[in-house]
Amino acid sequence: IGQDTVTLNGKYFKCKVKEGKTVKKGDVLIEFDREKIAAEGYDLTSPMTIINGDEFSSVNPVEMDNTEPGDLAILIEK
Repeated sequence: IGQDTVTLNGKYFKCKVKEGKTVKKGDVLIEFDREKIAAEGYDLTSPMTIINGDEFSSVNPVEMDNTEPGDLAILIEK
């Protein structure tokens, strides 16, 4: 989450799942304090990586300025 935030060493982040746990749509994976991270000078832009893109005929971002939980971020066609 964000650019170079790994240098915070977990400060302002709270992981909500353990490694190896199966998760499903809607599960909270992590909580973080957006304001404190930004106040320390970090960019909160977060890249999304599709590691199995060759399994789909197309993967396209949905254009948006702001997101809310549950918003569609990418359109994927098999």
